[in-house]
Amino acid sequence: MIRIVGIDLDSKKIAAVLFVDGEFNQLLFFQSKNKNTDERLFELYKYFESMVIKHLKPDKVFIEDSIYVANFKTSKALSESIGNVKLLCRLNQIPFELVSNKTWKKEIIGNGNASKADIKKFVLEQKPDLIDEPQDIFDSFCVAKFGVRNELNRQTFV
Repeated sequence: MIRIVGIDLDSKKIAAVLFVDGEFNQLLFFQSKNKNTDERLFELYKYFESMVIKHLKPDKVFIEDSIYVANFKTSKALSESIGNVKLLCRLNQIPFELVSNKTWKKEIIGNGNASKADIKKFVLEQKPDLIDEPQDIFDSFCVAKFGVRNELNRQTFV
């Protein structure tokens, strides 16, 4: 049994989707309302540790890599948030990979420039019950699907 988690996060929220043996299993979403960036990042850290690491118990985590944002403060906070997730994975000996949004979009949706609407349509074709979920869940679903496909390809060639 292999447990793959896809993560989409920023400095305010984290979305995680778990696939077990290639099948959708569970999703988690947390958004911090804290105005203080450092406190918000710490809340995300604690959430990831308690809910993703300890509750979902992933064998591997795939994290959407940061994108370029013109605002330095926003870019810094996003990088810190991703760094926290990487640190927790390392501390818990969970392998992880960063994946760019263009890479997972191209492989999973078929278009590296897929829109939010394209991504939502793709996910809802497979899991219509996720209709009321935020866009971050759709993205993390696709990141997890990318991870599943990636791991299956590796196992095929081993």
